[in-house]
Amino acid sequence: HGPITLDQGSGVLRFNTTPSTTATRAPLSEVYEVIISDLLDAIDQLPDTPGQPGRAAQGAARHLLAKVYLTKATSDAAEGTDYARAYEYATSLIENGYGHALLEDFGDVHAEGNEDNSEILWTVQRTPDAQFNDFEPVESGLKENRSIYFFRPLYESVQGLVRTIEYGRPWLRYRPNVWLLETAFAERENDSRYGHTFQTVWYANQESDLPEGVAVGDTALWMPGFELSDAEVNSKPYRVVRPSEYDDILYPSLNKYNDGNRPDIMAASVRPFVVHKLSETYLIAAEAAMYAGNMGDAANYINVLRERAAFRPEITAQENAAAAQANRITAGDINIDFILDERSRELAGEQMRWFDLVRTNKLVERVRAHNPRAAAGVQEFHVLRPIPQSQIDLTTATYPQNPGY
Repeated sequence: HGPITLDQGSGVLRFNTTPSTTATRAPLSEVYEVIISDLLDAIDQLPDTPGQPGRAAQGAARHLLAKVYLTKATSDAAEGTDYARAYEYATSLIENGYGHALLEDFGDVHAEGNEDNSEILWTVQRTPDAQFNDFEPVESGLKENRSIYFFRPLYESVQGLVRTIEYGRPWLRYRPNVWLLETAFAERENDSRYGHTFQTVWYANQESDLPEGVAVGDTALWMPGFELSDAEVNSKPYRVVRPSEYDDILYPSLNKYNDGNRPDIMAASVRPFVVHKLSETYLIAAEAAMYAGNMGDAANYINVLRERAAFRPEITAQENAAAAQANRITAGDINIDFILDERSRELAGEQMRWFDLVRTNKLVERVRAHNPRAAAGVQEFHVLRPIPQSQIDLTTATYPQNPGY
């Protein structure tokens, strides 16, 4: 849906051997034709399983092609077979596996040091070797994985806490909004994903600035995720932040990108960055099935994830089975809003939301409904991003800016 440049004459579809300053905007259908052709070639040539972490194989290619068809289906280039194709490639991956399988415990999927597990389809690999990774302050480096910074609240503003490698460098770029925390993740008794996705407790680590009654290693900051009375809050020796008190400084911290192995607090992450994973393939299959009118299959694919989300290793098998059953949905629950909510629970913080809302034609509606700070500003033309003026200036012909910018 974004700015498209496709100019075979200037070398966009082949290796450039000389500089080019020409660019033209091609029809969206031609762009999809090239993307799909490339992915079909990849499926034809790639091995069933990756030879090593970070190498593309059948799983990544089939997943991405399914997602391309799902996106194409709601674009101006849509064809009647798009949803069927999305379903075909998603289910071929789910059914055949190609070396991939869902993990039993949602909490293990993004666990530090476990990025190359069977659920992960493709990652961008990193190395701690300084020759190939930039450990200078972030303003100077282009090779860094900065995901470790973006979601951190300013926990060090709380008495008893000081910045550490374990807790991360607060950059305060992304804050989960109230809808995500309190509505999308409202069910927590039978769904473990909230607890596995957000850090809500910080332990005192600064002996010189401890609250009265708190020792190093004790709780210094707690975000219970539900409201407490003033009396309950005042009874605690540590800082309690209730949902009604979340602000731009203190809020639950996304923990999917935690990295305790950086050489210092200012260093970027060296963890592999997860790009595609099998749980999203199930969501793609469910969405394609829904649009094709097969609500039963859509519910079944989502229930696989919801049953997995109910799993907790600390409870009995009988209790896990009861929680999984309670977490199931029926075909009557299926619509695009439910699927988008489920994507929020499964994929929170994984940099997909804008694309999801654009693909489903829900961007303006849901931003206005669920993001009060952006509601007044979001407009229909925001389904396209602006083309950088610096890129337009480099072309010799007049290249059109997207509408509204």
